[in-house]
Amino acid sequence: MDSLTAHYLARALDARWRGRRVLAVRADREARTVTVAVEGSPTVRFALARDAPSAVEMEGVPADGARLAGWTVREVAAPLDDRRLRVAFEHAGKFRGSPRRSATLELSFVPTARGARLLGDVTHIRLGARIPAVTEPRPLLAAAALHADALDDAALMRGRWMSPALHAWIRADPPRAGERYAMVAALPPEPPPPVGALFGAAGSSSHDESPAPLDERRARAIARMERELRAAAEAPALRAQAHALRERGDADVADALHARASAMERALASLPARIAAVRDAPAEAPRPREEKARARAPRAARPYREYRSSGGLDIWVGRGAASNDALTFHESAPNDVWLHARDAAGAHVILRWSADEPPPKRDLIEAAALAAWHSKSRGSTVVPVDWTRRKLVRKPRGAPPGSVTVERTKSIAARPSAALERALRKN
Repeated sequence: MDSLTAHYLARALDARWRGRRVLAVRADREARTVTVAVEGSPTVRFALARDAPSAVEMEGVPADGARLAGWTVREVAAPLDDRRLRVAFEHAGKFRGSPRRSATLELSFVPTARGARLLGDVTHIRLGARIPAVTEPRPLLAAAALHADALDDAALMRGRWMSPALHAWIRADPPRAGERYAMVAALPPEPPPPVGALFGAAGSSSHDESPAPLDERRARAIARMERELRAAAEAPALRAQAHALRERGDADVADALHARASAMERALASLPARIAAVRDAPAEAPRPREEKARARAPRAARPYREYRSSGGLDIWVGRGAASNDALTFHESAPNDVWLHARDAAGAHVILRWSADEPPPKRDLIEAAALAAWHSKSRGSTVVPVDWTRRKLVRKPRGAPPGSVTVERTKSIAARPSAALERALRKN
């Protein structure tokens, strides 16, 4: 959840909940969710897991582990330009004239610190990551930074309320970039287009329903398809961005974005039925004790580190010379993109992109930055990185582990970054 969505979600919940009686507040440590039920309003479940929708509307009231029943919601707010919510509760004193009790539920949706805490005149609750301190809001962007001929990606992302969705919406119409940003910065009563839906799909994890139990294999498959379905909701924005890039003459990147948008639209059409089919399939028969023991045994580590680009593509990085060979010649597909820092010992890097057109520029830059980071040139400011299709990488007969020959390479300048390496880690 970005800061702009947090602002409008807080505004919507404040309109619903302010002054109303609380039915239950429930924290589920195992599922990493906090559920709030307020009289006269749909129950809302806040998810702190990274791939889950941040807020989901539900039916019913949590029955077990509930707190604050009978309290009142004083207000719901979001700090300026911050990805968190604060729900303030109060309760009249037990006797006439005794002081009122208060409590605050704080929910952080910062990607690296998703967590919740309930503090005040109640038993304290902490869930998920430690919530960081509130930071100063970023400055509003100046008109010069929003001029159609001077739109700079890095400068835009340093402005207040800016997020990838808002960034793409502003860049989609450069002549009106200043007008669009001014409208968003004024925080109009209705959420602007980049905000999108405030509540995600409910899925199948309501506390009040008792769906048929899922075996582990089906549960993993459903979770994976639900993540793909949530990601596919970005198809309209991606296609709009592709149209804008084509009008600017960047046809190669526009074609790649159009292809990704088409794949997302196919997923939107097919995944709901596939999820339902997996959920309704009969459960697997119980496995013998020996087979269960084998399944619990630790698996051998994969011969590569796993990352995910900001565009959602997998990036695999070799762990050493032998690992580089296994990654390049046994784990990757022929059409994947292969990268390596030029003239420096380092990891083989695979960007999982098998389409015929070149990979998206942002994802390629991030993969190149990882190749630079995992090389002997890590201390350099800029590292040249060669890339090509994996099918053009050969292993000479008798060559030592990790040694390869490469055909038809292209080059990209990459900046090694510890912060980017941490941000792209998949696990």
